[in-house]
Amino acid sequence: MNTGLTDTGFRATTPSDFPQALGMGKRILLVEDDPFVREIASEILESAGCYVLKARDAASAKAASEYRQIHLLITDVVLPGQNGCRLADDLRKNNPALKVILMSGYPRNGILEKIAADDGAVYLPKPFTAEALLKNVWQLLGNAGAVVI
Repeated sequence: MNTGLTDTGFRATTPSDFPQALGMGKRILLVEDDPFVREIASEILESAGCYVLKARDAASAKAASEYRQIHLLITDVVLPGQNGCRLADDLRKNNPALKVILMSGYPRNGILEKIAADDGAVYLPKPFTAEALLKNVWQLLGNAGAVVI
């Protein structure tokens, strides 16, 4: 019998298939300089019940997080002004428990995966699917053991 479950335990193929409780009151800071990617990723996250703060660069991200507790940073690696890895380091100075997803459309032969792993972050290559984005968010926010049916 085919249950439709993938090897990750997810059956979901669209954001609406993920539970509305995905965000569980967690605040996500999404930093992406491409407005199209930023809006699409934000819509995917919001449709899954996440509260999303959006920024186009590191300076905007720092301003957005100054007076708010951020639980997850999703950032492009290549940003105007300061790269996403350094942004993550800066935000972790005041928030050591901050979870991080690093996104990039530039293949680096495993370098970004290693940087992310060494930093306790997750690397998400672009382009990505809604399922890939939400699976990573789900895992980092402490719900990896749950199965979505």
